Order: sequence, then C-alpha cells, then structure tokens
Amino acid sequence: MILTVRAGCALAGVEPLAYLRDATERIVGGWPNDRLDELLPGAWRAANAAKGATEGP
Repeated sequence: MILTVRAGCALAGVEPLAYLRDATERIVGGWPNDRLDELLPGAWRAANAAKGATEGP
C-alpha cells in the first residue's frame, strides 16, 4: 500500500511525506467520506499548489 501511495505521488509530482501528513490530518480531522477523491495526489496537488506544499523530490 505504501508503494502505491508513493507511486501515485510520483506521478502527480507530489512530495510523499507532505502529502501523507496533510491527507492524514484532514481524514483524522473529520474529512467527509464523499469527498475522499479530493485527497488523491493529483487533486491534492492542484488544491495545494498555491501553498507551495507540492515540491517534488
């Protein structure tokens, strides 16, 4: 499962640890189940591009 997340991040150009940290915090904080697709690496990158949280390796 970890390799799948890492590969998804690589395809989206997302730094895996930043992605996992943010997505996990959002899920634990009560992120709605019907909006989980917004936390996929590609969508997460688009939503966070302005914050500078998507620098690749």
